[in-house]
Amino acid sequence: MGAPLHLEIQFGSASECVRFELPESLADMGRDFISAEIVLPRFRGEIRPWIEFDSLQTFTASLRRLYDNLSGSAELRPREEQLVLRFDAQPAGHILLRGEAWAEATYGSCLSFELELDQSFLLAPLQTLEAMLKR
Repeated sequence: MGAPLHLEIQFGSASECVRFELPESLADMGRDFISAEIVLPRFRGEIRPWIEFDSLQTFTASLRRLYDNLSGSAELRPREEQLVLRFDAQPAGHILLRGEAWAEATYGSCLSFELELDQSFLLAPLQTLEAMLKR
């Protein structure tokens, strides 16, 4: 039996991003731990929050609407809120990503951050999420 398969999702560039590793088994299990890394100038952190398949579906659908219309927002807010991400459309195709990452499920250290992204950074992770959700 091989190692479990993981999908990598990255919002942003190599030097400034939020990166996830999602287990492919998430759809079967309904919820699971993910690996999340936040990379910012002078800051870098990793956490392992729980995420529910349903919250990932809702997030993916709202992210698709934001990408297609370049308006509105999309939010990933799992029940335990250890990692919360909000994407807001800005003028000229920019996306403002605001997030909070807690050391534990809403206690301990908290990193609040913002990243400004070009809409082009949304397409690849969006397609990966949609493909995963179709399985």
